Amino acid sequence: MAANPAPLPEDAHSAVILAYHRIDEEAYPESTLGLEQFLEHIHDIEAGGYHVISLPALLEAFESGDPLPLKTLVITFEGAYRSAIEDAAPLLLEKGIPFTVFYASDPLDQSSPGFASWAQLKALSRSPLVTFGVLPSAYEHSGEKTRPELLRVINKARQRYREVFGKEALYFSYPFGEFSPVMKDLVRQQGFTAAVGLQSGAAYGGQDVFELPRFSLSAPFAHAERFRMITQALPLPVEDFEPPSSFLSDGVLSVGFTLPQALAAQGDPPSCFVSGQDKPVIERLGTRIEIRGQTSFTGRARLNCTMRGPANEDGEARWRWLGRLFYTADLPVDIQDDSGFNTPETDELPELQE
Repeated sequence: MAANPAPLPEDAHSAVILAYHRIDEEAYPESTLGLEQFLEHIHDIEAGGYHVISLPALLEAFESGDPLPLKTLVITFEGAYRSAIEDAAPLLLEKGIPFTVFYASDPLDQSSPGFASWAQLKALSRSPLVTFGVLPSAYEHSGEKTRPELLRVINKARQRYREVFGKEALYFSYPFGEFSPVMKDLVRQQGFTAAVGLQSGAAYGGQDVFELPRFSLSAPFAHAERFRMITQALPLPVEDFEPPSSFLSDGVLSVGFTLPQALAAQGDPPSCFVSGQDKPVIERLGTRIEIRGQTSFTGRARLNCTMRGPANEDGEARWRWLGRLFYTADLPVDIQDDSGFNTPETDELPELQE
């Protein structure tokens, strides 16, 4: 049996951020979670020794360098769907569990079906357990948008937040989890404290807080075994990740990153998987890892890489996890349409190393 890998310094300053979308909406199978499954998650959190903290508390710990308890979680809701606000949020409030809601202002301004109302969000804002963050005012792909176009939808979101809540928005979410250096730069310049994506992985102190990872939880990926696995995920810290943008104009996946010496010394490179493709070609050059997709892709693609980490207190394996999302073009999008959102082909677990 392989030796138990040593912990990294980042492990003591890490947490897993969860992203829920819709609750019990059968019309949207790829982005919904059954209410019973959500209740099971709450039970597992309460019974499993987890520590749920707010997003602001996580960022404060990152800033101060204070260590975090084992099995620290942050809970977020993406999109402010009515089902999540009406069915899931009250359950967390009843248990005293903090959470963050990210919303796009245009659907709320337009009273779009399926979304919470401003009145509901303002009512939630009275609880100290609730934090709000913004998506761009319009939920759209950003890869081919110009800097002025991006600035317009970011600033409109900031303005509406200020008008409704009487203060500045501090937390940002990239629509579809897609970001680029230009968008990250704009978000940072507009005064946000941090930004989250939808790429899988554990967040940790010292990483870029403008691309914090989250695990999406929808019915195909929320069963008890997977929930317990991802909520104990560890950071897979890397440097010099290429490409820096989610947008790939030619659909050719060519990824590179540098491992810290402590991970490189473990021997085997990470095990990686690209959605919809055969196992990619992985080349190791010292501490540098280069990954090449077998074929080009259109639409969306997800890269997940894992390495074995130190076991938990029960001797069960924990996995270091690094994820990235990519897409090839500005796809037509209806925020109510979840087709291709989070299918088994786009968030499949890579083969884990034994």
